[in-house]
Amino acid sequence: MAVFAALTFAFVGDVISQEKSKKKDPYTRESGEKGGEQAAPSPDSNIVLDLQFIEVSLDDVMQGEKENLADGEWRDFVDEKIKAGTARMANSIAMIARSGQRTKLVSNLELFIPSDRELLPFDTSGPDYPKAMRVRPVGMIFEVDVVLGADRTSLDLSYSLQLSRHLGETEGARVPSERLTETDVMTPSFWEQSIIAQSLFTIGEYRLLTKFEADRSDGAVKEKMLLVFLRSDLVDVTAVVPPEKMPEGAQLRLRSSAVEIDANAWHGWLTSSDLPALFGGGAWARVEEAMAKGGDGVAVLAAPKIIGRSGNRAKVSMGDKRDYTSAFDQPLEKGGKAIPKETSPRDLGAIWELDPVMSNNGRIDVNQRFEVASAHGHSVSYRALVDEVWQPSIQFPKFYSATYTGRSTLAPDANLLVAVGTPAAEEGSPDLSKKLLFFLHNDTFVEK
Repeated sequence: MAVFAALTFAFVGDVISQEKSKKKDPYTRESGEKGGEQAAPSPDSNIVLDLQFIEVSLDDVMQGEKENLADGEWRDFVDEKIKAGTARMANSIAMIARSGQRTKLVSNLELFIPSDRELLPFDTSGPDYPKAMRVRPVGMIFEVDVVLGADRTSLDLSYSLQLSRHLGETEGARVPSERLTETDVMTPSFWEQSIIAQSLFTIGEYRLLTKFEADRSDGAVKEKMLLVFLRSDLVDVTAVVPPEKMPEGAQLRLRSSAVEIDANAWHGWLTSSDLPALFGGGAWARVEEAMAKGGDGVAVLAAPKIIGRSGNRAKVSMGDKRDYTSAFDQPLEKGGKAIPKETSPRDLGAIWELDPVMSNNGRIDVNQRFEVASAHGHSVSYRALVDEVWQPSIQFPKFYSATYTGRSTLAPDANLLVAVGTPAAEEGSPDLSKKLLFFLHNDTFVEK
């Protein structure tokens, strides 16, 4: 880890340099000055939102409801069930948000599915032709608008949560006269649960958002419930940089890291550390420690960096740019294949876009979108009977996206954990056995 001993940071209550700042840069945000003197630093607060999905037996849920448990009592109740082996942490996600800003975390597979079909007049034995397509996200989407109360102990939170998965294909309204056996093209079916609500939350306390049905095989008896808990906390940023240490021209050096770790390791970190310490730098220290020991169970997927200016947008892409056919004209005759009509581009790999603004005390506000995207084969939307053999005629790629979009404030020595999402499994579905950690690092004041 970089050493910052050469820098002197001032904290609330410390003596701050009275030297007048250098010529102000038009792209540097004012932090508030009085009589030419730098004002004492006030805290900026990053808000941590930790969402936990705990699978509990239906009998235990009924017991808790019978006891009329409050939110905090519910979390203690399921903790005891986890220790007893009758409940488990099925999944968890987390992210940094700023008061007054919308924040979104996505971990899902993007499937192209038909939204409109038509019968081809020259081929009444074949499946209906898909004349329009749409993208259907499958996985998890969590979106919030959060406002921190003036007392800094409460949050006003509007949120939307969606969980879904692709169940497979079901028979549509029209079935060919001769079965296509394994090459059937039918209507996709999905499992989905969602909640949209607004509520007041207390910083540092658990809130039971909802009780979902636990994921289960089709036709299986409902035996478990998925309890969704949210807890929040603040990561305060109070450190400032003396005027003489500010960079010329408000030039910034920032980098980001996408790190994949075992989900059980992450859940262990959650229980062994408080949220401010974990998100404020503790998680990165654990990643570095694991890497120093050989990196077993830890993989750095991407580490983009930029040298830019305050107030200027920057973007880094690392990976492939894939063009794929996104629209087709119908075949001209029976036995013919669909005709490619349009192509669309798709960036794969790591895509990092950010708008950084530095205050004259060294703190940096960053609006960013960080995506890790990958391709996972194709899905067949239409087949044609060619030489008595059903062959794929229209195929669309399957893309997976893990994306964080939000705003955070960086301290001069920040290694801030901004989001915890879910990476892709080999076939493109969310891999709940692993977690994807997005970090934001501030190297602007690191001595070269």
